[in-house]
Amino acid sequence: MGLSQDEINGLRDDGADGSSENNPKLSVIQKMAARMTESVENIIPVLIGSTGEMKVGAHEPVQKQLDELLGSLPENNAYFIFTEPTLTTSVLVGYIDFEMALDLSQKMMGQEGEEELNEALLSALNEAFNNILGAYDTALKEEFGIDVEHGDLKFLEGKPVDTVTAEAGMAADTMIWHIPMVGTIDDGSFKLGLLISEAAMNEIAEKHPAVTEAKAAPEDAKAEADEKPAGDLSDQAEIDALVAAQKQDEVQAPVTGASAEQPESRTVPTAVFEELAPRESIGETRGIDLILDVPLGVTVELGRKTLSVRDILALNPGSLVELEKLAGEAVDLLVNGKLFAHGEVVVIDENFGVRVSTIITPKERIEKLSEGS
Repeated sequence: MGLSQDEINGLRDDGADGSSENNPKLSVIQKMAARMTESVENIIPVLIGSTGEMKVGAHEPVQKQLDELLGSLPENNAYFIFTEPTLTTSVLVGYIDFEMALDLSQKMMGQEGEEELNEALLSALNEAFNNILGAYDTALKEEFGIDVEHGDLKFLEGKPVDTVTAEAGMAADTMIWHIPMVGTIDDGSFKLGLLISEAAMNEIAEKHPAVTEAKAAPEDAKAEADEKPAGDLSDQAEIDALVAAQKQDEVQAPVTGASAEQPESRTVPTAVFEELAPRESIGETRGIDLILDVPLGVTVELGRKTLSVRDILALNPGSLVELEKLAGEAVDLLVNGKLFAHGEVVVIDENFGVRVSTIITPKERIEKLSEGS
């Protein structure tokens, strides 16, 4: 079921034969595909706790009608829709094969043996792809040079032709760019992909720096040519003509009369600066007094607890969460998120308070910062 490394490398090299050099739109699609593969490679192993190396490669993008394309893909794929409002007003569609979707969501929830994507597993899958799209947004921001943040993400249920056309608002005969991808991890392989309409691709391509610069170059050249008077010499010819004229003037210039006189000498006045004197102190303070009025957030932390997604989803009114701190143990006082002191909880006139028992020394604060980094 797995792919060899040569096959994965081949997927990475698809479309690298220069066919996109004269097609800016195809070049943008390939760059978006590369950014998506990077995001999937970085996020999925973390979510499933895999220590194995993950590789994802993209095939050459192809263009088909939506109904024809969905009919050629496995019907049990897990399809999802999302938006990228900064790049396009159209809805984008993605998919991942069912087995990988089920395995990914079960490992996130700590479950095994499920055969269908129930509500809890779909919720976990939704969280997984929100993380993937978050990394994708960061990559697209770097690619396009503008802020990018995806909108609502939703996994679809039912037959893809019906649900995708309805939820994405696309007609069955809409022309779609399909970016198929294949990944391998832990000796298994899976498929996923992106579906981008022709209209969305046109919007996205218009915002890519490579396309805008390519369009601007001919316009700039034309404007420069229009500004240059007709009959002007080329830059090098103009320089040669000026040099020749200057030499001719030097040969014909008389050596007597005013032109032979020495340049008039000029006296440059000496600059005079005021003598600097020590500045008298007017009682100003330049130490910590300057920031004494700056507000800081103080937080009292009773304790912490790490829970899995499954445990969090199982919480109900009345559920108990046991903190990792013993009863009677001092609570932590944090200033702007940094440990500053320890104290004990007290009650004063029906209000909670904290009596400071110890202040963290500067040395301990530095050690805490080192641990945090």
